[in-house]
Amino acid sequence: MRPSPRTLAILGAAAIGSAVAPGLASGASWQFAPAVAPPTPAGAQPAPYGVPLGAVGQISFWSPNRGLLITKGNNVVPMGLYAYDGVSWHQLSTVCGGTDGRIAWAGPDEFWTISDQRPGQVTASTASLADISLCHFKDGQVVGSYAMPLQEADSYLPMDAAVCRNASDCWFGGSKVSSGGGFHLHWDGASVSVVISSQNHGIGDMANVGGTLFESADLQTADPNEDRYSPPALHTIVTGASDPFPSVLPGPDFGAAPDGTPVDPTTQTPLALSSDGGQLWAVAGARPLASPSGGLAPAGPLVLRYAGGVWSKVVPQSGALQPGDQPTAVAADPNSASAWIALDAGDDSAPLVHMAADGSVDQRVDLGPDQGIGPSGTAGPVACPAVNDCWAATSQGLLFHYTDGTALPQDTDPNFAGVIAYRPSDSGVPIVLPDSSPLDDSLANQANQPAPVVPTPPPPKKKKPKVIKAKPLLTKVKTKLLHRTTLAMTFTLTSKANFQLLALRKSKVVAQTKHVVLPKGRHTVTLKLNAKRWPTKFKVRVTVYKPKKKATTKAKAKSPSTSSGTSTIS
Repeated sequence: MRPSPRTLAILGAAAIGSAVAPGLASGASWQFAPAVAPPTPAGAQPAPYGVPLGAVGQISFWSPNRGLLITKGNNVVPMGLYAYDGVSWHQLSTVCGGTDGRIAWAGPDEFWTISDQRPGQVTASTASLADISLCHFKDGQVVGSYAMPLQEADSYLPMDAAVCRNASDCWFGGSKVSSGGGFHLHWDGASVSVVISSQNHGIGDMANVGGTLFESADLQTADPNEDRYSPPALHTIVTGASDPFPSVLPGPDFGAAPDGTPVDPTTQTPLALSSDGGQLWAVAGARPLASPSGGLAPAGPLVLRYAGGVWSKVVPQSGALQPGDQPTAVAADPNSASAWIALDAGDDSAPLVHMAADGSVDQRVDLGPDQGIGPSGTAGPVACPAVNDCWAATSQGLLFHYTDGTALPQDTDPNFAGVIAYRPSDSGVPIVLPDSSPLDDSLANQANQPAPVVPTPPPPKKKKPKVIKAKPLLTKVKTKLLHRTTLAMTFTLTSKANFQLLALRKSKVVAQTKHVVLPKGRHTVTLKLNAKRWPTKFKVRVTVYKPKKKATTKAKAKSPSTSSGTSTIS
């Protein structure tokens, strides 16, 4: 949909400048900075304005002029990734996006994403594909994709957190497993394996503080082995230890209601984490629609800071937060004991506050209204790669840049020039292969042995016979699912042949095509499948067509049954 002239005028004015937040001594301000529209189709005119990207799961930077964000996309922007080169955000990948995706850097040209699983598997009931697979990017391409079939005992669970200590040690955390414990995946440099933590909690977020890895716990389900009023909300991650996820003790002080009633920790959202390498900030708010258990009060804003090896609670000073403000995301402000905190104020004002370690707030800005473009949704992820250099996104996918106008050198690394459109296969969608093999030619390369040599007369030299390799009858096989329950197989026959495709479930035929004769050439065969009797394998019966001999009687011989010339079988 083409924006109205008024909308274009607002976007243009916002791109030129924005209102400066009060109390700003550095001269930096939050400005509207939309991403560059995706490449247009051939022959179309490129859009002259930036576009909203849809819900952004995370914004993350390797350096101030090398950043990434992962998006769910919308009806204009496909699900995928965008890259920042110091000048603008541009499309990097149309694969491996996520509904609420995450990013973990493993090196300057290597990173991982928590992504949605690709569609294709047919299941008995609707199953979510959101945030249950991994993609490994390296040197400008996706070098690995990791997923498992849905609704199985070993299926991956939704993941909300990702972090790498180095290229051979990356962790991903997610929901609580049904038997108890937090679901994790671990990359050890060679393979991805499942690890379950002993604490009865899912995982909310992860961060790397100078090589020490932290993760936050989702306290929605109480663990009977923990303090009811102050359970550990954080763990460290110790790769290779017998217990890789020791709790950070003592647990935080979750506060109390004005009448002194202790807060129920199960009503607190998991802590969102952010580190600049030397300090770590953690923020949480009240869990929506959560009711405290008897005798306890509902949760409110919680802000923690880790510095010098010590955790401390940051208590917001009077008036620092407005009634109803609930923290949703945080970005540590580099080289200062402060952080930018994104808030949910219960409306579309998308507020951010700049809070110091003493709980004071010197800046508050509403992303959208303060830049003259109106409400833009709720404040989402925020990241600060350098001093006076931060980025934030709203729930509508609008981007805002905190800057003092300092220009950055453009990153010209070709690995971030985009657009990546290929994702390798994985176990998430079964690959259907024909159950037949080419003709056996294993002896075709064995030449006849020469006759034995006798003294007299010398035998004439024999020429080695020319070896002719038999052509496979069935070649160039490709398969895919159409409309979730129809298998389409495309292949080439090198000779006229008898053909039939069968679907089997535990050796029993559950679907099959008609037995037909197909001419030499390229064909596509379709087979309707039953979701309740989903096959475990497929079998192809294909043999060289041999016409029947003509009858020797005077009666007219019947011609052999052949196909009508069409190459599609239903």
